[in-house]
Amino acid sequence: MSSSRQVLRGLGIASLLVAAALSLSACQVRPLYADMEGKERSISITEPGSRVEQVVRNELIFAFSGGSGEPANTAYQMDLKVTAKETGVLSAGTNDEFTAARVVVIGAYKMIDQATGKTLFTGERQAVAQVDNPDQEYADVRAIRDAENRAAREAAAFLNADIAGKFSRMGL
Repeated sequence: MSSSRQVLRGLGIASLLVAAALSLSACQVRPLYADMEGKERSISITEPGSRVEQVVRNELIFAFSGGSGEPANTAYQMDLKVTAKETGVLSAGTNDEFTAARVVVIGAYKMIDQATGKTLFTGERQAVAQVDNPDQEYADVRAIRDAENRAAREAAAFLNADIAGKFSRMGL
């Protein structure tokens, strides 16, 4: 009796190991940027229309090129539109002055193949930065600008990851 239990137990463990091996063989682990080899250096980005858009654009150029700057010859054109808005979240006092705010930076883009003029894909990502509104005017302006910079850098990182993933899925 005990020998048949041992055989059944051994078969159960063996079948479990075979099932695990088969399921793991279907998995592919690879870097997100593996398929962008060489392509990240061939994306040009439209000229910015605002300071926040310039920050996002600069961060993307750095990310795409690995720090080597804008490429001379590009295979892809990225039409980038960035908006930033500030909304108060905590009002205080009788005159509804806000003591805290939220800065939202939204980056929308369209990736175009330069050779064909065809739109490959589009996307939109946003980032939020919290900010306290001090009573001093200069400190308030500076705090909002710092929050815009933080949100712009974060939005650029989200856009970069989104673009790399889409290039990877397309096999470009």
